[in-house]
Amino acid sequence: MNGLITTSLQRFLEDTYGREAWLGIAKRAKVPDAQFETMLSYPEDLFDETLAAASAELKKSPTTILEDMGTHIISHPDLPALRRLLRFCGASFSDFLNGLEDLRDRASLAVPGLDIPALELKPLGGKRYHIRYNWHRPDGIHVIAGILRAMADDYGTLAFMEVVSDDDGQPVIEISVLDRVFTSGREFELGAQA
Repeated sequence: MNGLITTSLQRFLEDTYGREAWLGIAKRAKVPDAQFETMLSYPEDLFDETLAAASAELKKSPTTILEDMGTHIISHPDLPALRRLLRFCGASFSDFLNGLEDLRDRASLAVPGLDIPALELKPLGGKRYHIRYNWHRPDGIHVIAGILRAMADDYGTLAFMEVVSDDDGQPVIEISVLDRVFTSGREFELGAQA
């Protein structure tokens, strides 16, 4: 597993629950030196063990932790890179949703070799959508749901999101946009600040 993903989990847990909580989780999961490195790759089972340890320590479901992690990597002020990449999908939340199918290609330009899920938007009529998800980790859909929730807030859109099963029994994210301009949203400038 890519070190960016494992490091994101560690950063979320440390930022949200504190260093001591992270050290307890890392010890329980046998994370080497209680630290993930961004530039390294790790076995999938180490990520699974870390997630299970976090679930046990924090008494939260793994899906809740993953969704909260997705929200964290968009909303935390010290982690602007992914938010910036996603904001280039469009000027409104609807534009953003319509640009998700191209995200995988854009991300590979920014970080070559990064394996991220393929997303497919299916409009259901009105202000409802399904987002299909294709990746080797089915539980990653919960990270995407957290990211989408944070992005709706970022755009100032009031939306309800839930991971459900579609007619084929496949997990999808169901989105209902309740108010496209609920708040003013967060500021975004095309050029990066120097």
